[in-house]
Amino acid sequence: MTTIASTSLDAAFAELRGRVAGPVLDPRSPGYDEVRQVWNGAVDRRPAVIIRCSSTADVVEAIRFARGAGLPIAVRGGGHSIPGLCICDDEVLIDLQPMKIVEVDAERRLATAGAGVV
Repeated sequence: MTTIASTSLDAAFAELRGRVAGPVLDPRSPGYDEVRQVWNGAVDRRPAVIIRCSSTADVVEAIRFARGAGLPIAVRGGGHSIPGLCICDDEVLIDLQPMKIVEVDAERRLATAGAGVV
């Protein structure tokens, strides 16, 4: 599954949880099965870890973790890819869905949307 032994992977997940603000879910975590699902029910994939990013800093840490672990990365924004390209087996899922922030500056007529906004 990975380039890191499972006991080392458990330690790596624990360390990662201390470096990101958002939840880090592995297959034994409560809520993992619900979070890994996408709108297309025909897609049933199991990431090695799901990092529910709440900020750009979380995304940076997720990428660092994946590189260090030698794991591929998938990124899920809205999760609406028909073939389910936003999720893979045995990879690091960088989940941007929690980043649902919209800011509107009416005076400047400028809107900014976070990566999880659909």
